[in-house]
Amino acid sequence: MVAMVSAPGSVEAYQLRQCDSGMLLIWPYPVVHVWVPAEGAAIDGAQGVACVAFRRWAEAGLPVRVDCQWQDAAVVGPSLDQGSVVEHRANEDWVVVRFEDRSWEYGESAAALTLTRFDQEQGRVFGTEILLNAVRYHWAVDAPVGGKVYDLEDVLTHEAGHVFGLGHSDDLEATMYMETPPGERGKRSLSADDLAGLRQLDEQMIHLRQHDGVASPDATERTSSGVGCGLVPRAAPAVLPMVAFVLLLIRRRRRS
Repeated sequence: MVAMVSAPGSVEAYQLRQCDSGMLLIWPYPVVHVWVPAEGAAIDGAQGVACVAFRRWAEAGLPVRVDCQWQDAAVVGPSLDQGSVVEHRANEDWVVVRFEDRSWEYGESAAALTLTRFDQEQGRVFGTEILLNAVRYHWAVDAPVGGKVYDLEDVLTHEAGHVFGLGHSDDLEATMYMETPPGERGKRSLSADDLAGLRQLDEQMIHLRQHDGVASPDATERTSSGVGCGLVPRAAPAVLPMVAFVLLLIRRRRRS
């Protein structure tokens, strides 16, 4: 399974993402390319909202540039949940956001899930995808407060935190708190606990870059795994104790 770990000596509620081996799953690249394919149940304006959600973390101080020049995104490979490996070096710092409206295999109560593919030996991230459950839930760019539709910016701000390396927080007011009701917008704004986690991520990112954390992946062979982190609707308390980090059983040998 995949564990979560609090920062050493910290009393904050935030946690960092951690894989089986104990390595942290921190975004290692100085840029993140965000793309929402105009397919399936994708809603108008979703691309712009995704950029806003990711830039919120960068504007708060995270040392990452968010690039939304997504017109050249045709080279992005198939969906990670199908067991594929992103084959091109250029794709490793991409995040693809998809509305899943045909099937949902991650628990019907999960509203969204961030899938991260990483190198088991080094813990280095090399493929990320955010899946939105459009099978069961309805989405809007600007959902009415207290309504029955999920606010895209609210949820994507939470999922962006997972992409960068944060786990779930126990702070009810935090963007990284694991539950969300329809019509909520509170996760659009980062809490003090989120900002504390961001500062920890800042230190980890700088450390990765100083120690060649984005070294070339052109090894002859690499073992990969996938990990997912989901956001749960607050209206489904019966399943909450069971939903945390879920290790996806994707173990595959890749040859460059």
